[in-house]
Amino acid sequence: MYERCSDIELLKIAQNARNYGLEFGENLAVLELFFRPKNFDITSSDLQNIGLVFTSLESIKEKFQLSK
Repeated sequence: MYERCSDIELLKIAQNARNYGLEFGENLAVLELFFRPKNFDITSSDLQNIGLVFTSLESIKEKFQLSK
């Protein structure tokens, strides 16, 4: 099962998970999903839109607190 794993750290995590009875931690595909670097291509317009979302959420939060 672990022969195909080339990352020794993920292998150690999976073996420890097995020792502690954590089934999800034995799954190398899940571990790779969590621990492999990801490349997110976020443009400046995406960042602006994300900023607007958070600004709107803060505004909603403030209005909700004022209405109590």
